[in-house]
Amino acid sequence: MKLVQLFVTTPSLDGSRPFYEEALNLEPARVGETSVEYTAEGARLKLQEDFDAETFEEFGMSAPSDPPDRGDGAVFVLRVSDIDQTADRVAEGVGEVVQEPRSVPWGDRIALVRSPAGYLFELR
Repeated sequence: MKLVQLFVTTPSLDGSRPFYEEALNLEPARVGETSVEYTAEGARLKLQEDFDAETFEEFGMSAPSDPPDRGDGAVFVLRVSDIDQTADRVAEGVGEVVQEPRSVPWGDRIALVRSPAGYLFELR
């Protein structure tokens, strides 16, 4: 099995892109009218503007709750080149630093940040 793509929706593509591109330093691999796809070591992260009610229904999904509750129950884990710089860029207004970078008992350093759409990311 291979993870091919993570697909997240957002109420505002323009409002979310700075978090992914400026703070996380992800380069768009494909830009469409209602979505942007990023590639990170073979896996893809697709940021999609919210579907209309009919499309959510076709997918068997309910429309997500409003931020910051949208991502409750899911945590995306990303290894970044510099955790402190990444957290600083998030703090500059493109997202929320939930937990500052810190050492953890299992030997890593992590930080928790939240995207404008409400998704939680663990940075390592």
